[in-house]
Amino acid sequence: MSFKGRTAVFGAANVGSIPAAPANKKGNKKMMPCADTIDQLYLMMISSTMVGLGEGASPRGHDMLAEVLGRSHCLISPRSRLLLNKQRNLNLSFAVAEFLWIASGRNDLEMIGFYNNAIKKFSDDGRTLYGAYGKRLRSQLLEIEEKLMSDRDSRQAVATIFEPIDLSTSTKDVPCTVSLQFLIRDNHLHLITHMRSNDIYLGTPYDIFSFTMIQEWMSVRLGTKLGHYYHLTGSLHAYKQDETKLKDIQEHLKKKTEQDRSEEKVLSSLFEMCEMKEDH
Repeated sequence: MSFKGRTAVFGAANVGSIPAAPANKKGNKKMMPCADTIDQLYLMMISSTMVGLGEGASPRGHDMLAEVLGRSHCLISPRSRLLLNKQRNLNLSFAVAEFLWIASGRNDLEMIGFYNNAIKKFSDDGRTLYGAYGKRLRSQLLEIEEKLMSDRDSRQAVATIFEPIDLSTSTKDVPCTVSLQFLIRDNHLHLITHMRSNDIYLGTPYDIFSFTMIQEWMSVRLGTKLGHYYHLTGSLHAYKQDETKLKDIQEHLKKKTEQDRSEEKVLSSLFEMCEMKEDH
């Protein structure tokens, strides 16, 4: 698929006051926390999680710090997907590699383990990852593309990641994501991600990065503009081992200025060499 113009994978967005929730055609605002950038949204998500301080179960012996149930958040500008918070110190190489690993439909440990050695502990056989999203998603994404090409208003463009067999399978790698739903409205492709479980410190930044990349990839293939990204979580939680780190992240994000995002613009320029054709 060719592209027109230049689109930065990490397209920077302006930092300012947190924008209002996006409205639908009738002007009714969606009642959920929304932000224009991932840095803003991540601060809101951490704050949401900490409302449940001292709450929650401790599955598999993990020492829970906080848990809230049934939370929804919206990223208005999905291209602002790269968390720049120095306290979180996101592994950019792993973030990009994970997206490419998913997009290519792989489940092997060798490729993704090269960028994140810690992920190897989730393999049952030392060679593959049972819950790998790519192997579960690849064929479904192709079908979703066909579905939305033939019916732009469809509400059936849903890719299921968590399967019934996962309930009875003994594995160290049960998928945390339930489904992805793609919706085209006013020629904008929106993505709704439903997660059964999300670790606010370890998983959330990488999940949002990967899924918004998939959203933009699908948007280009469908010839639409990029819509909003919605992140719905059954259990949004934090563990006690990450308490100090989360507090440091909150303090850093609160002090963040527009100048800080110049780093994101530098990263964006690396991708501007690629000519991309968008039928917007």
